Amino acid sequence: MFRPELVNYWDIKIFVDVDFKITVKRAVKRTTEREYIGAEQDILDKYEKRYIPGQQLYFEQAHPKEKRI
Repeated sequence: MFRPELVNYWDIKIFVDVDFKITVKRAVKRTTEREYIGAEQDILDKYEKRYIPGQQLYFEQAHPKEKRI
């Protein structure tokens, strides 16, 4: 939502900054993740190979932590 082409469309912006280790721990506990992705190791693999690298790329390109109201 903080991508350059979208950021100016929002009146209020909220960025929740959570360490990736906590994000992964929470994902493993969520029922929806288990239903969608599968076993704990599958969730860990998905986050390690796709979610976290995608988020790191987003942070590098969109700089959401630096966008202020």
